[in-house]
Amino acid sequence: MIKLTRSTDMTDFGFYQAKVTFTTTSDWIYMQSGNPTISAAIHPTGGTAKVQYTLSSSADIEAGNGRWIDWDKGANSVATADSLIGSVVAVRGVNVTATSSVIEVVAQ
Repeated sequence: MIKLTRSTDMTDFGFYQAKVTFTTTSDWIYMQSGNPTISAAIHPTGGTAKVQYTLSSSADIEAGNGRWIDWDKGANSVATADSLIGSVVAVRGVNVTATSSVIEVVAQ
């Protein structure tokens, strides 16, 4: 599990963020309660990658029983960003055919 960290840039007061590089499926990024505005970006290299989110509890995710939902943008071969529904429990990146990707999440 990766937790969001509070932005240290004073121009981004009130924002939390996480950035993860991964080769298959990223570790899940936990959304703190009270983050109704969530944006995610995926940056694939050498193929396609997608973002997934879940409403499953953190206990279910830890046990490997989380139910993951693909975001509306599908699998992408170029950097792509979108807003997610509010009140998700966690977000992760999944390489479909990419060799490496970066997922970025910002929440307010």
